[in-house]
Amino acid sequence: MAERKKIDEKLDDAEYIKKITDDYLETKETISLAFFKDGPPENYVRERYTSRGGRFYNKKGGLMKKDQQLYVKQIPAHLKSRLTKLVVNKTAEYYIDIDINFYVAIQKNESIKKSVLKEKQIILPAIRPDIDNYLKFTIDSLHNVLFDDDKRIVFVNSHKFYSLKPRTEILAKITIIKD
Repeated sequence: MAERKKIDEKLDDAEYIKKITDDYLETKETISLAFFKDGPPENYVRERYTSRGGRFYNKKGGLMKKDQQLYVKQIPAHLKSRLTKLVVNKTAEYYIDIDINFYVAIQKNESIKKSVLKEKQIILPAIRPDIDNYLKFTIDSLHNVLFDDDKRIVFVNSHKFYSLKPRTEILAKITIIKD
């Protein structure tokens, strides 16, 4: 209880807050990266169990690997070794803020009027697959590219739109406190 009282006192001490914040963030570094993937967004499919082989498999595992390779290629050359070291270092202190926009295809048999409304984001895709399945697949594809564990992701902002050019756009901000 005494510990809690001390914390409450420190929370009201603006000078103390400024000092410890400045000390903590002294070495803070931010890296911003943008990734782009053409084609319709992929959705996550849960692993299946085979009774013959007695093992689990994910039929989209190969697609995740392809996306991983695509994202690695999009990392600027001057940041590749920096990110690789960060991902490998288990004691590094960093977190990730990620914005992901999924653009799903407008159906080919759609009227011109509806297609325009969809492209201009007046009509939004309240359709399957769910946005969380798109998120899961994309975040799993970024594993070992931007982070060692998805616990590092602390902010997620995601949207699903219609588009004549289906694609996935990712903006990631990595805040490094200690590496």
